[in-house]
Amino acid sequence: MKFNIYDLYRYKKRSNKGIKYRISASSLVLEIKDIIELKKKKIKLDNHTKKLLVCLTENQIDLIFILFDKKNIIHSSGIHLNKETVLDKFFYNFQRKKYAVISNVHTNKNYRKKNYYSLALKKQIKILYNVYKIKDLYISTNRLNFNPSPLKHNNFINCGSGFLISFFDFLFFFITYSKNLKVRIFINHFLIW
Repeated sequence: MKFNIYDLYRYKKRSNKGIKYRISASSLVLEIKDIIELKKKKIKLDNHTKKLLVCLTENQIDLIFILFDKKNIIHSSGIHLNKETVLDKFFYNFQRKKYAVISNVHTNKNYRKKNYYSLALKKQIKILYNVYKIKDLYISTNRLNFNPSPLKHNNFINCGSGFLISFFDFLFFFITYSKNLKVRIFINHFLIW
């Protein structure tokens, strides 16, 4: 049995005046049809990005966001646009309005604590807002090993807590608490209650 505690965040649009990034990097947003584009860039793929590509080809995520320099992946994350395929089950089909969930987030250890995660979030928000016309954005983070500063710098506010209890990596209990308590039970990725 495993037990984890999460903080759940929602994006709240506000002015970003005053936040200046002294770093820069290129970015890509990949849909399944764009995988060839990534191969053309000849970027060295890390294991996390390879797993995201598998998730994309198996329709477990809808987009992959990649922040990169000339040869290395700095940051990658999966983005869910479809309510029924959200891997982050805290946000599984939980509201009627259109929304996106940023999940499976990873920043290369050589680029951590240098504001690249903040930059990646800023670029993802801009793309989801302007290209995909999605205004409701969510993300969850494991409370034990996460510094929320990048989220706060990008106007994500805490909107609740989540508890994940798993048995044998097969049976999952997702418990969310915000204004009320909600329990969902999954066998693998299938909702049973």
